[in-house]
Amino acid sequence: MAIDYAKQYQNYIDEELAASSATEWMAAASGQVRYGDGKEVEIATLSTTGLGNYDSSKTDGSAYPNGAVTSKWTAHTLEMDRGVKFALDRVAPEDLSFPATAENVIREFARNQLAREQDAYRISRLYTLAYKDLAWRGTHVLTYDSGSENLVDKLCGLVQTLEDDSQRTGGFVAMIASNLKNEILRTAADNYNNITFEQQVEINGVTYSHVMMINDLPCIFVPSSRMNTVLSIQSGRDDQAGGGVVAAEGSKGICALVTAWDTPIAISRIDSLKQFGPEENQLFDGTAIQARYLYDLVVPKDKMVTIGAMVVIVRMIPRRIRIVFCGLDRYVSTRLRRTRARLTGAVCCMKFPLYPREGHEPSCPSRYGSFCDYLLPTIMSIQSPRSKETCAQ
Repeated sequence: MAIDYAKQYQNYIDEELAASSATEWMAAASGQVRYGDGKEVEIATLSTTGLGNYDSSKTDGSAYPNGAVTSKWTAHTLEMDRGVKFALDRVAPEDLSFPATAENVIREFARNQLAREQDAYRISRLYTLAYKDLAWRGTHVLTYDSGSENLVDKLCGLVQTLEDDSQRTGGFVAMIASNLKNEILRTAADNYNNITFEQQVEINGVTYSHVMMINDLPCIFVPSSRMNTVLSIQSGRDDQAGGGVVAAEGSKGICALVTAWDTPIAISRIDSLKQFGPEENQLFDGTAIQARYLYDLVVPKDKMVTIGAMVVIVRMIPRRIRIVFCGLDRYVSTRLRRTRARLTGAVCCMKFPLYPREGHEPSCPSRYGSFCDYLLPTIMSIQSPRSKETCAQ
């Protein structure tokens, strides 16, 4: 006989997510979501009309203009349907100590795997929604170049744009890749923003420690592995036996994502969490824990304007360039210095119609045309395959 342990272990999961998840503040408020059968849920939305003119000359009750309140439930199907099964072999003749072991398994799963996957999905989902919103993408989804831009200044500029476009003042939350903390410290002296670290902030009932405040903007540091534009959902089988989610091929790193505190509605549901004891389990001599977890993230259409993101610029550097001087039977190899992308010793390959300068012998390739002048900052050596001469820069 299978026993449903979803309610018993739900508290453990909630406690671990509140302590480990950077996005638990996005969880739907109590009563905001109505759960149906299976993956179907209903989400409550509320809106009102604005003010009108008061007419003091009327005494028949119509001095106040009529307003309207619209409250409705919108159906939604949860996107993510995930599951896992844990097997615990029986190592003692009795299972009196098993509840503590089962609790540890559920807590470890929630603290590491579940928190990691939900964070990555929610952040990627918010970015995708912002990127697909053509009305605001041009000003709300930005690129960031660490070599020429100040991270704090650009982040504050994005927040200012979001406030202006959404007609809000404050109430935004930023999630920043944790590997950028040193860069923020380095650039903090170059701007006039008030930056404080190690603050404790409560967002939607969830308390976060070690929060950075930029003026009145709370910034939660998130592991960079959870800040990706596109995810690959692992099946948990065969070569993807580790499960979870990873950055997809071609994904870009998100350095910062900003949204209003009430914009994302994160929905999660333990559809079933079952435990089969050794006496019930017919597959092996031990206890099996089976969990099926449904989750998704929804953003109301009228709040799309409150989402913004900054994506790291990806610089493509060719690994090999072959340079052919037209009219001359010689090849020139260039060895590039170490780049920011750490492509050491990259050799480039291009074709140019270059000719010798006046008064120079054709034996040294560095004397040909303006191309070598252009490459002077990066050329370390140029060799002529025919003469085997080398001109070191």
